[in-house]
Amino acid sequence: MRITDARSGRATEIRPRRAGLLRVTLDVGRSDDRFDLADLRVLLIGDVLARTAEPLGLQVAVRLQVPPLADDARVTALLGDADLLGIRPPAETATDPGRAADLVIGPRTAAAQETGLPCWPSLP
Repeated sequence: MRITDARSGRATEIRPRRAGLLRVTLDVGRSDDRFDLADLRVLLIGDVLARTAEPLGLQVAVRLQVPPLADDARVTALLGDADLLGIRPPAETATDPGRAADLVIGPRTAAAQETGLPCWPSLP
């Protein structure tokens, strides 16, 4: 499976660190504790990626990363909006960078660019 890496603009092969397990972090929210349509797009891209990878024999662990001061009610509302659109919820929600990911998806991919992970922005 290949994606266009936001850093280089080139197609990049997604290579999971563990055979058969693709770990994806969805980076959503802003420091002002707001979510917007770009964040729904991130959730949609994560879901489509997972649904595409699963028939290829990959188990996909999707993690939602929100800002440290994110209001739980707003996170719940974002996930509720995603559910109304038929988007599967991430398996985990966290406020810290946490465990390593094989791929980071989000409109603000600075963290991924610093670590050298493949990243895919949800916005041009």
